[in-house]
Amino acid sequence: MGYSQCDITFSGQVIDNHDDAPLIGAIVKLTPTHGVVTDEQGNFLLENICAGNYNLTISHIDCEDFTTSISIQKSLQQTFYLEHHEQLLQEAIVNSTAKRGEEARAEISLSEQEVQANQGKTFGDLLENVEGVSLLKTGTTITKPVIDGLHSQRILTINNGIRMEGQQWGIEHAPEIDAYSVQRVSVLKGSGSVEYGADAIGGVVVVEPAPLPDYYGYSIAPSIAMFSNGRSLNGGLNILGKQRVFGLPLSFQAQGSLKKAGNLKAPDYYLDNSGAREANFSFRGGYVGDDFGLEFKFGQFNSDLGILTDSHIGTENDLLAIIENGRPFVDRGFSYDLLRPRQEILHEIHQAKAYIKTKLGTVNAEIGRQYNRRAEFDRYDDKPGLRLKTETYTAKANLEHQLSKLTGKIGVDALLQDYRADGFYLIPEYEQGGFGAFLIEQYQVQPNFILEGGLRYDVKEYRYELPFKVFTRLPDEEIEYTNQGERIGIVRNRFMNLLTGNFGATYDFNDQFTASTFVGFGARQPLPNELFSDGVHHGTALWEVGQPNLKVERSANIQLNADYHSELVKARLTSYRNQIQNYIYLQPSQDLDPITTIRGTFPVHEATQNDVQLLGVDYQLSLPLLQQRVEFTTSGAFLRAQNVDTDEPVIYMPSNRVQQKVTYRVNEKFQLAGQLQSVFQQNRVPTSIQDYGSIPDAYQLMGFSASYDTNLAQQPLSIQMSVENALNTSYKDYLDRFRYFAESPGINVGLRMNYFINQF
Repeated sequence: MGYSQCDITFSGQVIDNHDDAPLIGAIVKLTPTHGVVTDEQGNFLLENICAGNYNLTISHIDCEDFTTSISIQKSLQQTFYLEHHEQLLQEAIVNSTAKRGEEARAEISLSEQEVQANQGKTFGDLLENVEGVSLLKTGTTITKPVIDGLHSQRILTINNGIRMEGQQWGIEHAPEIDAYSVQRVSVLKGSGSVEYGADAIGGVVVVEPAPLPDYYGYSIAPSIAMFSNGRSLNGGLNILGKQRVFGLPLSFQAQGSLKKAGNLKAPDYYLDNSGAREANFSFRGGYVGDDFGLEFKFGQFNSDLGILTDSHIGTENDLLAIIENGRPFVDRGFSYDLLRPRQEILHEIHQAKAYIKTKLGTVNAEIGRQYNRRAEFDRYDDKPGLRLKTETYTAKANLEHQLSKLTGKIGVDALLQDYRADGFYLIPEYEQGGFGAFLIEQYQVQPNFILEGGLRYDVKEYRYELPFKVFTRLPDEEIEYTNQGERIGIVRNRFMNLLTGNFGATYDFNDQFTASTFVGFGARQPLPNELFSDGVHHGTALWEVGQPNLKVERSANIQLNADYHSELVKARLTSYRNQIQNYIYLQPSQDLDPITTIRGTFPVHEATQNDVQLLGVDYQLSLPLLQQRVEFTTSGAFLRAQNVDTDEPVIYMPSNRVQQKVTYRVNEKFQLAGQLQSVFQQNRVPTSIQDYGSIPDAYQLMGFSASYDTNLAQQPLSIQMSVENALNTSYKDYLDRFRYFAESPGINVGLRMNYFINQF
């Protein structure tokens, strides 16, 4: 049907970009001749329009004006979405204030910009940038966070609200998290940590992806990272958006990443078989509203890791020779090939969560399934020597409430887990069940004075299926079996008294100075590897021996924090004292020689427990200089860990360290930075325990970085360049379990590019 020159209609609807509500009284102008106000349904109609090009402006109180050019050649109907700026500004102010309080109490975070500046690394490497966090490394491919001297089972990792449950026994298996999926990382201690589990004695690592958008449009963020050491190439793609699907407003995120890295290089030689590959993806989708929301997620983490060739040794003489040599005998140069020994890892997450606002508060509910599969290949066999499978189901619900000056959260959670294995024995197959309930409250006594506290009670039960007559070193005469036949004995462990609590106070002396303190107690039950290990922990190249009669760990912790912020100085000081009864740890066996099997020869580490005391201080100080164009930052972490029973230092504790960084902002787009990390020699080691190798020397690492922000096709582009270990320093870290065999990697030049295409 044709139209006369000025017989065209232009109609549509104006909608709030956040909650899909129609905007009444919005002014729609088609310059220069037409204008109208929307009705109660947000509808508008402009008539008698002539064909041509126009400027369209839509305005509404508290909204940003929408302006665009539009060509009208025939009758047209269209929907427009307006952004509420005032509402967003209020939310930003509230969030900023809350973040200051959280940091003053017991939370340290990495911002989105800091996360982006470290993309392309492993998730563990990302955590090293959090104040007070060091790394426990197993070679070049496995890293785990150490917080206040504690790691592994004493640190919980929460990914998008779900507790990560891989095979995280001992020091080897790192969290299966794609660093490209992370927007914000926080280390949480204090009353808030009791929400997540009784075993969070060291703290909780909270990983948050980008929130699902509640406004229409989309963003596409491709990223790429390249590193010279290992000739690593990493790429990620993150798509966020909100669109109508079958008439329903759907918010979504699709994310994926790939990684390929070859043999890394120490200053004087290649680390044979130290490459890695990753292929990860996730999808989240749901509805985001003011009073109700629903989200579903499916994600998969796939990793193939090489294990240093010379960590798996043929004979005891070979093992002693390589430890004495201090460097590998095998150096085949650079290669992308992943040979044996190696590991193949799959971690899969299914998750559904929802929230609804009621008169009592906001109700949150979540269910999740995790599947973790690990295949471990020995140096001498094409087939996996060990296949591990863990399936975990979790559920939790809580109510967030606010009554005048009292805010808090009360909730429950449950866990069911099943572990199965094929191949060589490491730990027994088992089933686990757990239930927990918690209460967290915060009371604002005065505008500048807050009291808070949290309590949690857990019940856990394990059912182990122990095969008879397979133990090499485990003292199985200490195990109380329920005989189930000729091959299997059943052991049941029930823990009914896992009580956790944290209580604290925060006081703002003025706008610049805040002090806080909290005291806490916790309990952690011994885990399967600590009780019943009797085999090769593949990634660490150690034969681990459990202790069936281990008792529950119980901790009592006190922490003091001081936080000062002004235009001239930003400073934070944290001190803590953690008394742990029945602390469980592995130590080199003083009675058992290395074990030789068809898999190789391996040093023996045994589980034991003692009462220990951890005393520590962390600090961070920032000074802006030259009218804030230059910023000097220094930070440090100091720990004194003492075995109360033996009156000796505790073995395998992180070395003291300090770091200085100078950042120069050339202009708004370009900045340069240089940093120096100094790690002291760990002289506090027990003299009664003979380690397999000597204690590494102190070392210093220098690094540089540059970043440039620009636009490409009117969209933001961020470019970062970095140089790690710029002086190609030869060093070994005390917590690196492969220090017996090799040095850490040398110089590494990196290039990262992040591009953001926004259509919101």
